[in-house]
Amino acid sequence: MKVKRQRRVRRILNYFRTHFGLKAPYRVLLDGTFCQSCLTAKVNIKEQIPNYLLVPEVRYCTSPCAITETDKLGPQLYGASLILKGLAASYLLECSHGKEPLPAVKCIKSILKDNNSSSSIIVATQDPELRERVRKIPGVPLIYLHGNAPTLEEPSAYTKSFVTKGKNEVSHEEKVILELKEKEFGSQESVIHKKKKRKGVNPLSCLKSKKRLR
Repeated sequence: MKVKRQRRVRRILNYFRTHFGLKAPYRVLLDGTFCQSCLTAKVNIKEQIPNYLLVPEVRYCTSPCAITETDKLGPQLYGASLILKGLAASYLLECSHGKEPLPAVKCIKSILKDNNSSSSIIVATQDPELRERVRKIPGVPLIYLHGNAPTLEEPSAYTKSFVTKGKNEVSHEEKVILELKEKEFGSQESVIHKKKKRKGVNPLSCLKSKKRLR
């Protein structure tokens, strides 16, 4: 991977690490659309995703609904289904919507919203609807395939707005604390520093020096 791409990936990951606690080992949530695109483009997910994310390994995961949906799409996604099950079936995220299966888009969205540890999840999908929904969940990185190259998307507008709002709230808290301190101890501007009085001339220093007798 080119140095420029590495810097871009590192910058985006650092952003999510700083503001949302994203840390390795990353959990990459796969769906059938991403697996199918990788199969078509001859992208080896197991090897290329860790290399792209600049880590030795990642943990692949998915949801039962994503596997069910991929299976139902028939023989044309048979290869994608095998990849999805092979990489992620050992780490299934628990559906938060009950036993009734949902479309993968709705299921994954509910998992991300309800999962307390979603800050360690990176979503990998080609589904335009799912990508749009993920962008509206602050703090969730998104990977898609551009041609045959994995691409980490820039933080969404919702994510950036969430971070900005958080900074403003911290500033408000600091302002409240400052107001309480001023109420208790007085404003710094109201504190009058007493000037030191200028000391008079030492009278002893004014005496004429006595001549020494020889």
